[in-house]
Amino acid sequence: DSWFGDMFSGVVCLIKLFGGSLKRGDKIVSAYTQNVYEVSNLGIMYPEERSTNILYAGQVGFVHLGMKSTKEAMLGDTFYFVGIPVEPIVGFKAPKPMVFAGIYPSQNDLFDKLKEAMEKLTLNDASVIYNIESSDALGLGYRCGFLGLLHMSVFIQRLKQEYGASVIATTPTVPYKFEMRNGEVLIISNPSDFPITTNILRSFEPIVNANVITPKEYMGPIIQLCEGKRGEQIDITFIDDSRCLLK
Repeated sequence: DSWFGDMFSGVVCLIKLFGGSLKRGDKIVSAYTQNVYEVSNLGIMYPEERSTNILYAGQVGFVHLGMKSTKEAMLGDTFYFVGIPVEPIVGFKAPKPMVFAGIYPSQNDLFDKLKEAMEKLTLNDASVIYNIESSDALGLGYRCGFLGLLHMSVFIQRLKQEYGASVIATTPTVPYKFEMRNGEVLIISNPSDFPITTNILRSFEPIVNANVITPKEYMGPIIQLCEGKRGEQIDITFIDDSRCLLK
């Protein structure tokens, strides 16, 4: 985990040591970004931050590495000492946004306030990506990528409640992949960038393999809901007398 501490400590990383020990002044490398950091402070959560001189293998603690943004602190990343590379921990994947939407201020003169709110909120949410975009109808705003619809909803609510931003969100979309007749491959997340239909050879959209565990009495309505969203039933397994697994 990670969070933004203050302007002096920067990003605070919560780590687990799998081997060796870590102390102030040690220089470590991120296996994902290859950035080198020096440990300026470390300790344990008790329950708040309590500084110690050293952390040992098996302990979970916090470290201050001088990171300026949580985008540098990837969840699941592996750190190792400079000059002593190790194999990264299996299973790490960088967050991949799968839902995109435009976020605009309710009034054009509120863009600067929205910009400040976005910069502050993304300090604590590195999985959100955003770029400035312009709309003929809504003016200047941001094209944002989220991990899912719930992530998007929570992010927008935090903009409103924590930073007082008055925003308009466009209908969310997912990225589409297009193979063009000239051999080019495009990945589009903004409907305004949709290519001319006659130039498209094939198009693809994301799908998910879902496992749903439910009481038997809800099995029928859930199947109908999934099929209504273009879902295809693969298998049904009865776990016990009262529950089933839908695939």
